[in-house]
Amino acid sequence: CRQPPLASAVQLNGSLNQPAGPPDGGWSVEVALPLDGLMAHNAGADQRPRDGVFWRINFSRVQWALKVDQATGRYVKAPACQSCAQPGSAHEDNWVWSPQGEVAMHEPETWAIVQFAEGGAAAAASRPAYDEWPARALARALYRAQRSHRAQAAAAAVRLHTRGAGFATPPPPYTADLAALDRLPPPPRRA
Repeated sequence: CRQPPLASAVQLNGSLNQPAGPPDGGWSVEVALPLDGLMAHNAGADQRPRDGVFWRINFSRVQWALKVDQATGRYVKAPACQSCAQPGSAHEDNWVWSPQGEVAMHEPETWAIVQFAEGGAAAAASRPAYDEWPARALARALYRAQRSHRAQAAAAAVRLHTRGAGFATPPPPYTADLAALDRLPPPPRRA
């Protein structure tokens, strides 16, 4: 579907992509979200911004470390991530408005919660909390734990198979179906 156009403005304090230009002092950006356009694609019409409604939202900025190419005098990427688990690794920096715990911007379950309220922050603080949050957070934690366990179990099974642990066929994929496990042939006996 076509996304509604965004109104935006950028303010530069310095130069843009000009190593020999004036010193860079920073920048700012403003974006106006076209609410009518965004709501046109939303099945929950009752979720329009109004008092007591919660939305999930996040903003992301990807930044590559740069160096000046001496031959051209232009900036070139010189990946040296400062926000990564291993600072200096050859990746981009990913900055987000609301921390997510990992680089996964396409997971709205991890985005911040915004509460719309009439009367400002004090009025919002006196209203009920996002009732679904504890259950959603628990479900997300269980999902991630299950995925992690599955990946570790599959890796361990593959290691056993590749080390010649006696399997005649590759290990089966992870399953919670115990009857399927009972149908597997037993490993051959070692002489």
